[in-house]
Amino acid sequence: MPIAELFLSLHKHRTSADFSESTISELDAIASLFPLNFDETGNQIKQILEKRYTDGISGFKNVKVEGSKIAGIFYDIVSPSLTKSFNFTILVDDETAKKYKPSMSEDEANEYTKNSFTGNLSFYHGNSQSVVDSIKTDGAIPERNDTGMYGKGFYLAASKDEAEYYALTRSGQDTAVIASKVNVKNPYVCNSQDIQDLKDNLFKHLGDDNSSVVTEYFKAKGHDSIYLQDMGYFVTFDTKQTVTYSEDKRTVQQSEAIASSRPSAYTIDTLGNAAKSDTGKKLLKANRSN
Repeated sequence: MPIAELFLSLHKHRTSADFSESTISELDAIASLFPLNFDETGNQIKQILEKRYTDGISGFKNVKVEGSKIAGIFYDIVSPSLTKSFNFTILVDDETAKKYKPSMSEDEANEYTKNSFTGNLSFYHGNSQSVVDSIKTDGAIPERNDTGMYGKGFYLAASKDEAEYYALTRSGQDTAVIASKVNVKNPYVCNSQDIQDLKDNLFKHLGDDNSSVVTEYFKAKGHDSIYLQDMGYFVTFDTKQTVTYSEDKRTVQQSEAIASSRPSAYTIDTLGNAAKSDTGKKLLKANRSN
């Protein structure tokens, strides 16, 4: 099973990692793994292991989830004639695992986010019904959003209307808007122009495909999310930061009827509506980040 598929829902704090030397020596099979590209989620597992095994990891094999632990084999190809292989086990913090669920009741969501920067404020995400179903089942996974104008992550609006505008762009599909709470500690609070200036000044040489770099830049500065005060948009960086507690469904016919009575989702008249919502107004009081 690919690492990305295996670890999509396992964004949990670990408590320890243990190793024991293995006697496996399948050099032909190992060679077939390369070049191997660890995806963002697989990299989290790689980074955990390399805090204990500092020589560097070349590949994984037979990785499985067993209750509250992740176990498997990792390889270190030292030279064409020498490959080290180790069994590994990562123990998951059971308390953290128990607390996080992609979907909760509103009371559970309030408890989960009670110490968040945003308190118990609600945010909204609109999309096709199939995407919303996957969010409710697997979680709000930032890695599934390949692009993002203000950084790579999972996007939420402070206004339900704004989220519905976005859902209505999914023409010919059943749509839904989900209400969510976010559990963040240190968002980068700014306006949209601040992000654009950053991209123009520091990342312009990367072209338009620089959303991941923006996110990594803020992570390196100790931020776990972005909040755009002028837009009323939240961008979360980690799956377990977002939990959903309710859903408003629309059939194709209902979506088309609503769309015909409203302006386009991204006209100058609708941009910033989220910032004017009750949630957006409350967050206007937040201090801007330096």
